[in-house]
Amino acid sequence: MSLDMNALLMRQQELLTRISRATENTRKLGKSNVTRGILEARIKTLDSNWEKFQAQHEILCTRFFAELSETEYFTTDLYETTENAYVMQWGTLTDWATCLTQTEGSGNAATASAREATPHNLLPRINLPQFSGAIEDWLSFRDLFLSVINRHHTITDVEKLHYLQTSLQDEAAKLVRDIPLIHGNFERAWVTLREFYENQRVLVRSNFAAFTALAKMKSESAIELRRIFHGMTNTMNAQESLGRPIATHGMDLFVHIAVELLDPQTRRDWETTIRTSSKPPEYDTFRTFVIEKMRSLEALSPVTSKGESKTSQAKASGTRSAKSNHAKTTSGSGSCVVCKNSHYLMGCSEFRAKTPSERKSIVESKNLCSNCLGNHPIAKCPSTKTCIICNAKHHSLLHDGTSKPAVAEASTLTAVQHGDDRKAILLATARLSITDRHGNQQPVRALIDQGSEVSLISEALAQRLKLQRSKSTFTIFGIGGTRSGQARGKVTLQLTSKVTGATVTAVAVVLPQLSLYHGTGLRQIDAWPHLLNLQLVDPQFSATDPVELLLGAEVCSVILEEGLRKSDPEAPIAQRTAFGWIISGGATAASLHGASSCHAAIDHDLTSLVQRFWEQEAETKPVAALTPAEQD
Repeated sequence: MSLDMNALLMRQQELLTRISRATENTRKLGKSNVTRGILEARIKTLDSNWEKFQAQHEILCTRFFAELSETEYFTTDLYETTENAYVMQWGTLTDWATCLTQTEGSGNAATASAREATPHNLLPRINLPQFSGAIEDWLSFRDLFLSVINRHHTITDVEKLHYLQTSLQDEAAKLVRDIPLIHGNFERAWVTLREFYENQRVLVRSNFAAFTALAKMKSESAIELRRIFHGMTNTMNAQESLGRPIATHGMDLFVHIAVELLDPQTRRDWETTIRTSSKPPEYDTFRTFVIEKMRSLEALSPVTSKGESKTSQAKASGTRSAKSNHAKTTSGSGSCVVCKNSHYLMGCSEFRAKTPSERKSIVESKNLCSNCLGNHPIAKCPSTKTCIICNAKHHSLLHDGTSKPAVAEASTLTAVQHGDDRKAILLATARLSITDRHGNQQPVRALIDQGSEVSLISEALAQRLKLQRSKSTFTIFGIGGTRSGQARGKVTLQLTSKVTGATVTAVAVVLPQLSLYHGTGLRQIDAWPHLLNLQLVDPQFSATDPVELLLGAEVCSVILEEGLRKSDPEAPIAQRTAFGWIISGGATAASLHGASSCHAAIDHDLTSLVQRFWEQEAETKPVAALTPAEQD
């Protein structure tokens, strides 16, 4: 059991004792000493203790649910016990106050005045809530903080600001740390926090993302069912606190599920459409976007000619028509251009017996397509296939052996460095929360790499998350086309930013080990003024802890946003993303022992390539003669 969890459980037990003894402690004062003012103060103290209990209960359920299920706190349902005690104590104290109100006369005003005069120097003894910047904790912090502060009407504006600043940590503290402790600045600081964290659209998305990420029940058990129940209850309560209860705003959940079905580019366009609004989008807004996007894509689709339309119709009409049309476009006259027999050019033994350069000369002299050997220019070739040897856009029979594999070329261009003088290079990293199989959030340090075709995850992290894994036959290539490893399957991840609350779903290939990048050890962000006051998604960007997740180009296309901060060539740049700001580039001269590059390309099994080769190189059967309708 963690120390943080143990401390919270002890506080919960202490609060239960305070709540249960509220009326007993009041009786100890003596009947003659109990006034309506004292009873009201007792009731407020009782309310405050219950609010603290609820807030800490939410923290326990959110952060320590897996461990909590094995404790006495969970098995004895201490929450329900405390709730019943609170209701009983509150009802008794309220009844006593009502009786005193009927007997007291003008003494009420004096009692109220005495209560207002209560010194507020007792406030530091109350445990103020703490907020570190996690957007899902904002609402509970906001309500509890205001409840504690507003109970003391004589607190000055400067004192309120002091208590606020001491209640903030990490990223949240950075937002208001430069606001001076002078009169009038509490409201300014509070508005700053609300504008940054009180974004209903992000909060609603965070609530539903946590709910839809709940793992299914593994077995028929009370513990598993209770986990689902708590997930439902937490989501319902969170939506009600936002003023958008499920009963009347159920369409919010429908829109969330629909948005998750979009491809990355369309999702990015949708987020751009609603970026100026902090309110959850309405269904009509989303429906209008989908219709307009659909029309745009249809308008951008290439217009086919009448002849091409006939070819498409023939392909759709059946196997025989498709073969006949292919024969028509390949040989033009219905015969091989080399031996004049009735077969495809690629199936001609005389053509195949020639050297690659001789075959290329024949194709050029006959004005044939060098990609599919058809009777049309290569610019109009409808085939998407490429050379199976080098992946270039020419037929495999025309490969002359001088081309290099495309993977190796791409990898070679990833990193080239001359000379012995090297800078400390910062790669773009992010510290995110990742949802495991049980719905818990686990921290992870990720590398953001546009040079990678796929996202990658280490075997160690995949084991910790215990997510469902699907089969994968990818082979990962690194620099120079060298094999970096064989995939051990792939997993679907749900990533959440601790800075903005943005959530992204990604598919990652599992590898035994990822990049050896461990940061640079630099500690001089103050030397780069253009990076100050940015909400970095990895505040410890120079730390040397390992990277366990690599986010490839597909994820980059989703998270990258407009916004770039640059300075002199010796300083790194900052790029705005949906997760927060990331920094990368050269820093200062350093003595490095190695250079890292994280480019990754994928290749399928060799067996599938061999199969493609034989399918393409195999002799084809004679094609049936064209019907009069097909010849038209």
